[in-house]
Amino acid sequence: MKNIFYIALFCAFNTTIFAVETSPLNLSLGGGMIWGFSKSSSQTKDTRFNTKLLMHSTNSFHDVNVDGFSYQYNNETADIGSFAFVDCSFLEASAAFVLQFGKMSDRKTKSSIYIPSMTYTTSFEANHEDKDYLSTVFLFDFLAKYPIKTGKRLTLFPALGAGIKLPINSGEGSGFKHTSWIASVQAGGGADFTLDENFFLRSEFLVSYSVAESEKSTMDLNEKNSSLNGTLMVEKQDFEFINKNNFNPQLRIAIGYKIPAFNRKADKKGAETINLEK
Repeated sequence: MKNIFYIALFCAFNTTIFAVETSPLNLSLGGGMIWGFSKSSSQTKDTRFNTKLLMHSTNSFHDVNVDGFSYQYNNETADIGSFAFVDCSFLEASAAFVLQFGKMSDRKTKSSIYIPSMTYTTSFEANHEDKDYLSTVFLFDFLAKYPIKTGKRLTLFPALGAGIKLPINSGEGSGFKHTSWIASVQAGGGADFTLDENFFLRSEFLVSYSVAESEKSTMDLNEKNSSLNGTLMVEKQDFEFINKNNFNPQLRIAIGYKIPAFNRKADKKGAETINLEK
């Protein structure tokens, strides 16, 4: 997925360079609000580690060896946040702070456990109840766009680019914390409505998508097991998650300001000048 991210980023910048060389350059900045929805599924790679098992019958701890431990879940969240952008006619770069809240569902774990003190080995699979999910993330987006003026005040533009999601406090209440960034490819479009000479209203609809993205996490998960009549204590254990089908549509509304000192119009006379000297 990171290779696709780098290709999208490369295309965005090269498209922008070509457009800027052949068209007027206008610099603007602004900010606004984000509303969105995120849907993803994740699963840890099989992991081997040592931990402790709390036996409920004796209320005592036993050292255990865990092999092939995996944890998977589906995640659906509503997203709301704010963002700021810098626009250079054919390139938009933005940074956003987003709050995500929702549910973790279809949570499942499976593992093989060996208890040396009992010389006992067992395997188990367990289903877990839904859990509330709350996280805060930074989003960084780089988009190439092509403005199409459709009237005196309205300009439409398709957009294509790449994004980065950087967790700040991810998974609060879920038992784990993400420790790495996620790359995505983005596509969509938007519209600018001119309010006056310097100010404009911008609306954008973007869809970001990432697939099979590896992500490191530290997780606390106290695993109750009825067959053992005990609780497997998983505390601050490092795992590697594979995020599958991470789908995130977003609506963005913002106010923009065209910086007069960095705005220019096309020199039509210069473009039409013909050198007649012999």
